[in-house]
Amino acid sequence: METAAPLAIRLILALVLSRRCFTDVQVRSGEALAVRGPRGYEDAEGGTLQPADVEALAAWIDPQWQARLAAGQGQFDAALTLGEHSRLRCNVFLCGPGQRLAVTVRWLPFRVPAPETLGLPRALLAQVETLQRGLILVAGPTGAGKTTTQAALLEYINQRHAAHILTIEQPIEYLLSPGRGVVTQREIPTHLPGFAQGLEAARRQRPDVLMIGECRDRATVDTMLLAADAGHLVIGTLHARSGEEACQTLLSFYGGDELQQRRTLLAAVLRCIDCQVLSPSADGRRLVLSCELVINTPAVAAVLRQGKLSQLENAVTTAGTWQDGAVLLNAALAERVKRDELRYEDALRDTYHPEGLQRLLAS
Repeated sequence: METAAPLAIRLILALVLSRRCFTDVQVRSGEALAVRGPRGYEDAEGGTLQPADVEALAAWIDPQWQARLAAGQGQFDAALTLGEHSRLRCNVFLCGPGQRLAVTVRWLPFRVPAPETLGLPRALLAQVETLQRGLILVAGPTGAGKTTTQAALLEYINQRHAAHILTIEQPIEYLLSPGRGVVTQREIPTHLPGFAQGLEAARRQRPDVLMIGECRDRATVDTMLLAADAGHLVIGTLHARSGEEACQTLLSFYGGDELQQRRTLLAAVLRCIDCQVLSPSADGRRLVLSCELVINTPAVAAVLRQGKLSQLENAVTTAGTWQDGAVLLNAALAERVKRDELRYEDALRDTYHPEGLQRLLAS
């Protein structure tokens, strides 16, 4: 990129090339570039951005940005590839008085990280090794690395099995590399109008593994559960802080007799739930992954069928489940604090059960 390029583009490219640890960039006219590192946002050097800088960035992301803003009612998603180094997931939107143009950019490595470099539980990888049918949920708050975990699981499968992997994403984020299998990546709205339509079409495309970018509505959840029951391995994401909350979210779309039917179906098809958080490392230089892993043992399946989700934590900590590699988030966070990988205050902030973590670390 020549030095005459607009300021916002130059600053973002400089960040990527610097190898600085960051996840997101906020771009707004009248402000400096805001960069999110392990401990939050900081202003980047380079000066204040002008409206023309932000418009040039939007045009760089998509030359038809104005039409897409109008079609998307004030926002749209897109992804860019920067050579062989990085991918950028971008959200262009209007905000504030006067409909000010703004852009959020999330950085992704070009190559899908290997699961062992992310710190994913070995028991989670064991759930995808045999390609058995069922549902794997990757859950967590925004920015918890759910997309990266999904991609790592798919890449793990792709390098080991001659299978058809079909993804439905908005937008396509990681580009899966050639492997033993066949990979089909479909994007909303470029290839499909929505997740539910993509799932319906997937039945005719015969995937062995089906990845859903996000479970957002009843139609998507319905089709996802039925696809898992029909013999596919389905990997989906949703916003939930715990295994209990993930199940509540899925079942919240149903009522009456249908609710019991879906409880029974979920108990039958669920393989595991990975709920994760990303916390700043003790030295503040990187992000550390901690995972709650709920594996669908007979005890867990009984809780799901009976709708007694408040008992899920007890089911996870029964002896048989624990030996299968299941772990609650507080146990994972406590282990990292004891190893001096995380600060106590950061672990306390990222848990959904602070009192439980305090008791665990005091024992």
